[in-house]
Amino acid sequence: MTAPDDDLLDLLRRIDPTAPVSAPLASAARAARVAAILERLDDPDARAHARGLRAFLTDAPLGVDLDLALGVSPAPGCRAWHEEARRMRRDDALRALAAIVEGSTARRAELIAERLERYAASTFRHDRRAGMPATTRETRRLEFAALVENGGQPPSARTIRRALGERIGVEADPG
Repeated sequence: MTAPDDDLLDLLRRIDPTAPVSAPLASAARAARVAAILERLDDPDARAHARGLRAFLTDAPLGVDLDLALGVSPAPGCRAWHEEARRMRRDDALRALAAIVEGSTARRAELIAERLERYAASTFRHDRRAGMPATTRETRRLEFAALVENGGQPPSARTIRRALGERIGVEADPG
């Protein structure tokens, strides 16, 4: 005799992709088929994701969402994975800008913050609508990336100093 979870997964895998079923049921069926494919791969990451998909599909009626099943739900007080990735991309752009600017960490952070404030107040909103800056200048592309990854707002000099200090593994200089 099979477990109810196995019966559910088997049912989902057998749904014809062209059958007239609801979009959510069709998506669940696709996820069950993907889980079966991932289970057969000789890759620990693939098998881990297969287990996550199976857990989601079988435990969704109990309130388990996909983030939880895949293990990407943040712990209380922590950032979501996509917010952390966005912060990393922002900080990469800030560090690249800092490599172009002369001076101490604090001075470079102040200059970059001023540049980003000017750009945010001028052509950034037009560039954002276009999906990229109107120029191919590297500094503008980096400024654009820093603003986009910071939700369209210029980061403070303190935030920039922190990003620069983290890169080299020491506290940013206070001066």
